[in-house]
Amino acid sequence: MKDGTTKALENIGVRDQSKLVKSTYPNMPEVKSGWNENSVFFKQEKVGKNAQINIGLGKGKGIEIFNENIISFENVSTNNVNIECK
Repeated sequence: MKDGTTKALENIGVRDQSKLVKSTYPNMPEVKSGWNENSVFFKQEKVGKNAQINIGLGKGKGIEIFNENIISFENVSTNNVNIECK
C-alpha cells in the first residue's frame, strides 16, 4: 500500500466503542447505521489473546481509496491449497 493510505481512510472513518479503538482514535465519530456507503469502520478484533484494529472498507469511498493505493499484490496459498477469487 502507498504511504498515507491509512490516514486517508481515517479521514472518512467511524469507530466502534472498544477501548483500543476509542483510545487510538478518540476524535473519530462512533459508527451508525448506513456507515458502509460513505465511511470505513475501525473496529477491534481478537486474534488469539491479542486485539488488533480492523478497517471495514464498506461499499463506497473506502473501497475506492484502498484500490487506488495498491502498489502490488500476489496470490498466496494456505496449506498448499491455492485459493482463487472469481
